[in-house]
Amino acid sequence: MQIFVRGLSGKHSVLNVLPWETVETLKADVEAREGVAASEQCLYFKGRMLVDCVKLEDYGLCKDSTVHLVLPLLGGKGGFGSNLRAAGKQKLTDNFDACRDLQGRRIRHKTAADKLEKWQAEAQERELEKVALKHLKELEKEERKHQIVEVDVKSVREDSKKTLAGVQSAVQYALQKNDKDNGVGGMGKAEQPKKRRKMDALYDSDGYNSNLSSSSGDEEEVKAPAAKKRNSSGGAAGSKRKSGAGK
Repeated sequence: MQIFVRGLSGKHSVLNVLPWETVETLKADVEAREGVAASEQCLYFKGRMLVDCVKLEDYGLCKDSTVHLVLPLLGGKGGFGSNLRAAGKQKLTDNFDACRDLQGRRIRHKTAADKLEKWQAEAQERELEKVALKHLKELEKEERKHQIVEVDVKSVREDSKKTLAGVQSAVQYALQKNDKDNGVGGMGKAEQPKKRRKMDALYDSDGYNSNLSSSSGDEEEVKAPAAKKRNSSGGAAGSKRKSGAGK
């Protein structure tokens, strides 16, 4: 039967084999056709690597089947899986400040210059923000002052109301006590109208003027006898002096 062998160059070649032949004889035919040593060959059929001591019919090779020829890779020390696991645990760096750009400048220098330019461009905005914050603080202070004044006014009003209420209650208590005392004395209630009448008479305009005139008349009457006494005493003293001089 004829089978196809795909070589290293990708081209197919036709080989005549028997089903009961082994893989080792097939490799000898491939070496004669492709020039690759049998010890370096790896033949694959339907994804399975063919072993030398096994017959072709055991792998199911039939007419027009295709076998792939590849070379084995050089093996080395293992541990590739552990390397992959270790690489997965490593942290990827995102700091490229030490790198250089196409112009030869450090990335950190360039970013610092960009930040400085941005900061200088925003200087006016920062000044406006400072002014606005200062104005807001002043408004808050004024509002606090108004609140304090309002609270003080309210407290003063409440205190004044309390004091007035206390004074009124004290006055009422004193008046009630006075009324009780006058009632116990017997003549208190009867004497109150008389006292009021006397005071009204004294503070009356006509009565007040008449009292003044009467008081002035009494004073003149008192002064006249005093003057007479002085004159009489003066005359007696003069007569005594004359009599003494005559002697």
